[in-house]
Amino acid sequence: MPLPIPATEPDVIVAGETVAWTKSFPDFPATAGWTLKYSLQLPRSSLITITATADGDNYSVALPFSTTASYQPGNYIWTAYVDNGTERHRVATGTISVLPNLASSFGETHASRTLGIIEAAIEGRLPNGLQEFSIQGQQISKIPIDTLVKLRSIYADYVKNETAQDRINRGLSNPRNSFARFRRPGSGRLGGRGGGCGPFWQ
Repeated sequence: MPLPIPATEPDVIVAGETVAWTKSFPDFPATAGWTLKYSLQLPRSSLITITATADGDNYSVALPFSTTASYQPGNYIWTAYVDNGTERHRVATGTISVLPNLASSFGETHASRTLGIIEAAIEGRLPNGLQEFSIQGQQISKIPIDTLVKLRSIYADYVKNETAQDRINRGLSNPRNSFARFRRPGSGRLGGRGGGCGPFWQ
């Protein structure tokens, strides 16, 4: 069963997902030669232009996942305008948050996604739409920086463990194993006959 298509612009777009909506401007019907376009602007970023398709007097917007996948995460200001080739009128404005594709941007597991979101929060580049993300029952936007730093260390260990287990499952060496090399007493410079000091355990 197809999802219902909203009759208004979305507040949030997730990069890499399909987005669709319809719009009606009775004073500027598509059948009268008007074209509806949207401009999305992110500070210090290139402009995104979206052109709607005529649907009778109304307009239809359909953004495939391959298009939204290239959208840079952030909080955009958008402007909708109609154009008939000789006139252009602004008909609506608003804001929209583009969220990163969590699977591709923040990792494929819960631990790797959470670690990526923690790092984004620490660096102050967390999009508004992710403010509601919770860790251990607390919204990430309300977690103090010092606590986020501690959580980053915890989740970094989770990710290392997952990576190590994945390597083991694939028959590779465990990257978390470390080996110490010991010298026999009396050999080498630390305690050997050629050294100028006694054994190091004295």
